[in-house]
Order: sequence, then structure tokens, then C-alpha cells
Amino acid sequence: YLKLSVDSSETTDDGISGKGTFTLPSTYAAKNWGTDYHVYILAEDVNDGKATDYASTPTEITVSNPPTITAQPQDITLTDGYESGTLSVTANAESGHSLTYQWYTNTTKSNEGGTAIEDATSSSYTIPTGKSVGTTEYYYCVVADAESKSAVTSNVATVTVEKQDTPEPEPEPEPEPSTESGLEVTFG
Repeated sequence: YLKLSVDSSETTDDGISGKGTFTLPSTYAAKNWGTDYHVYILAEDVNDGKATDYASTPTEITVSNPPTITAQPQDITLTDGYESGTLSVTANAESGHSLTYQWYTNTTKSNEGGTAIEDATSSSYTIPTGKSVGTTEYYYCVVADAESKSAVTSNVATVTVEKQDTPEPEPEPEPEPSTESGLEVTFG
């Protein structure tokens, strides 16, 4: 059998056992940002009733803070014939870490289960022109820390397209009576 053991200055041998790929429990991530862990595999080979333990070389990992979104994308109302509309998100990562962005569109007001928008990989996204009146779409962004591989998802921003209000035409002014001499004006 295989057993994943984790130790740091605070914790030793938590004995996560099983087969395959192991994930560091979220209890570590939640409490120990910045903690260095030494992870190693313990294998026990049982032959003829005798157990022999084998341990891998410890590998150091560091639990990092996920990115923090400091400005969420905002809802936008566009009018028919709009020329541009832009959504943006602002986020921070640990010092020395870089961020990646992926914008998604969704058919419901949810930041899960959307469709990744091709080439929408910056902190802002420009809404394509040509959407018709009555359109309502939902967008969100997943911001990831390129080094720690942790990610955070933004709130949903709603984009709607409405009919542009056209002002009522002003009535033509009534002509004023002429006071030129030689012209007869009759008021009735």
C-alpha cells in the first residue's frame, strides 16, 4: 500500500493513504499559507509475513495564497448600435507571481458551467458589436496564479442591449406675423 506523508514545522505524518494521485488536504491550504511542506511517499511491501518500508525522497512544496480579486466586473447596459462595451477585473497575486485570465460567457447568471471565450485572456474583455436589442448575456472571469496554479472566479456581470431612445422631434415654430409696410395681415 502507499501512504502520503506530509510534515512541516507544525504537522507530521498525517497518513493520507490510498492509490494514485494525492492532493494536499484543504485544511492545509486554509490554515498554512506560505508554509513549506515536505511530501514523501511511504510504501510497505509485505512478503512472507515480513513488512519492508520504503520512503521516497522528500519533495518540498509551498502552499501559496490564491489570487485576490480587488475589483469585480460590473453590469453594462448597451444601446442598439453600440460601438464598444468593456468588462474588466482587477486582481492581485503574491509578490513575484503572475496572473492569467480567462473570460467565460454563460446562458444563466452563474459563474460556473460557462463557455470559455477564445482569445479572451486579459484582465479586460471587449463585448463584440452587432448584438441585437433584447440580448442579455452573462460573463465572468477566472483569474489564476501561474506559479501556484490556484484560481479564483469573479462575480457574474450582466450585459444587456436595449433600444436607443430617440427624442421626439420638436414642432416647427409658428411663423410670426410680419410687420412690413405694404403687407396686409389679418387676424381672425
